[in-house]
Amino acid sequence: VGLRNGVSIVNVTDPDNATQVAFVPGDNSTWRDIKTYGEYAYVVTDQNTSDEGLTVIDLRNLPVSVDFFHWTPELEGLGQLRRCHNIYIDEFGYAYLAGCNINAGGMLFIDVFTTPGTPAFAGRGPSIYAHDVYTRDNLMYSSEINAGRMAIYDVSDKDNVVELGLRNTP
Repeated sequence: VGLRNGVSIVNVTDPDNATQVAFVPGDNSTWRDIKTYGEYAYVVTDQNTSDEGLTVIDLRNLPVSVDFFHWTPELEGLGQLRRCHNIYIDEFGYAYLAGCNINAGGMLFIDVFTTPGTPAFAGRGPSIYAHDVYTRDNLMYSSEINAGRMAIYDVSDKDNVVELGLRNTP
């Protein structure tokens, strides 16, 4: 569960007696997005003062303990990843980070499958602010709200993203 001050990991085995089993502290924020892949949770925080980048939470030792770290790489030609608005992880194990502090808020592609728990930069989309994203079968649907449009991209080659179509939005 995303909270203003971090992430609460809750055991819901017995829905009538849900209990917090771990807490991962984070920067104060009104926005935190969380997705899981395998035995890890990946969290982004959208706060101008945040330096958390992509928080990686290891879920393997729950409920006894939880380990985590903030992945804040310096990406060549882009700068240091510090915050993002949204995350989506596709069926192939690529995390799509939207609305980050680098690439003008355009999409970043992160490999979270090759070495589980160790994110690796895999490419980027156009430098157009993306507020939200959904990807399926290597088709990325990007909500580019500042440009007033929704865009569809072929992301099968993470180094050669191809725009397939645009739809203006109000």
